[in-house]
Amino acid sequence: MPGSFSPIVETQVGAVAYLFGITNNGTPIALTGVASFELDSDEASLTWSEKENKDTTGNTQNIIQTNFKYERTIKFAPSGATRAAAAAVADGVMTLQNLVVANYRSTTFNGTWRIKPGTKLSLKMEDDATIDLSCEKYVNASQNTALTSAPISG
Repeated sequence: MPGSFSPIVETQVGAVAYLFGITNNGTPIALTGVASFELDSDEASLTWSEKENKDTTGNTQNIIQTNFKYERTIKFAPSGATRAAAAAVADGVMTLQNLVVANYRSTTFNGTWRIKPGTKLSLKMEDDATIDLSCEKYVNASQNTALTSAPISG
């Protein structure tokens, strides 16, 4: 099933449980604009801008942090019921500006993400094609909505 994972759930034994693999919340992971896919990897990090203010001796006395956002790299194989359908998924991804993601168990990965420049479609001899997307999502919800809305026209 596209966007799903092994039907055999891992078993964990011991005093501590770990988040294992890419897991959903009970519903298959959805990537709006991507009809069918098989996830390979997904990474997110929190980043921000910093400005150091120095005193007269040149020592940092204050750091201002702004523009908090998550940055993400997601890698998946386009798939479909036919080869033509898989190719259509690959072609469609190349024109996306935003990616709406739902149903990850780790909710940091869910939401509306702005796709950054550099979407990569990799075709390889004797291997599945893969797509690499770099995205960002601002922590401030209003800022993220403004930057993932329809382009300004006129």
